[in-house]
Amino acid sequence: MADRAAQYCRGGEHCQEVYHLCRVVKKGGTPEKVRRLVGEPRYLCRTCGRTAQQSENLCKPSAL
Repeated sequence: MADRAAQYCRGGEHCQEVYHLCRVVKKGGTPEKVRRLVGEPRYLCRTCGRTAQQSENLCKPSAL
């Protein structure tokens, strides 16, 4: 079985991570929740192009 940390998250409907923005948006997260996650962004997702304050909220984060 592959190590979970080594698996690549493909984002969107494939995302299994509860706090990734792609999943929050797909599952109808409230505007307040999304705003809290994206305010003052420091990271960019190399999969979907979304930005977030914390790298944990993105599938494939890269520092801005």
